[in-house]
Amino acid sequence: MSAQALIAKAEAQGITLRLQAGAIAWESHRLPPDELLAELAAHKSEIVFALAQANTLSPLSTDDNCIINAWLDLIGENDFAQRLFVLQRCAANPLALEYVLGLVADAGLVVIALDEPILRPAILSVPSIWEATEDLPLLPDDKQFLTDLLQGKTLADKSALLAGYRRQWHEASSGETQEDRRDSAGRSAANRWIRRVATRGKSAQGHPNGC
Repeated sequence: MSAQALIAKAEAQGITLRLQAGAIAWESHRLPPDELLAELAAHKSEIVFALAQANTLSPLSTDDNCIINAWLDLIGENDFAQRLFVLQRCAANPLALEYVLGLVADAGLVVIALDEPILRPAILSVPSIWEATEDLPLLPDDKQFLTDLLQGKTLADKSALLAGYRRQWHEASSGETQEDRRDSAGRSAANRWIRRVATRGKSAQGHPNGC
């Protein structure tokens, strides 16, 4: 029996062979059968060479890594250490890879090559209607007044009314010569304007002067 066949035979019995300081070491949840140990001892040099070659193999391809992870998901393997162990064994041992890919095929899993990458839509944040008033020194009472006034209106109307409110505020405050009265002038003018327009059911859009 060849070295690769013996390694595969051990794998099939739940026994993992690896090199440790140039010697064959095994890992298993149970003691390997005496017959298998005798076969391994009889082909020690060939097995050491085969394991050394396996350790120099390239990592798994993207497709193999993807399909093996999909298979592990399918069988419900959620233990990270066990998943990592399977992937490492497949990368280090071509026979282990062939065996697992056989299980993958039996499960009906295939890798589908895509000509174009899958584009995920960006997650967009919904802008707040209050963005139009962020540069205004609104007091809590101002926001409560506006909230009550805008209740029941559409999002478009709310946004348009607040944009007009901001415009009225800036126009009135910029026309006030006394700096300490600018906020008060802007607030009064904007409140009068939005109360008049909103209560008449008109949108501020298209009526920048409240006419």
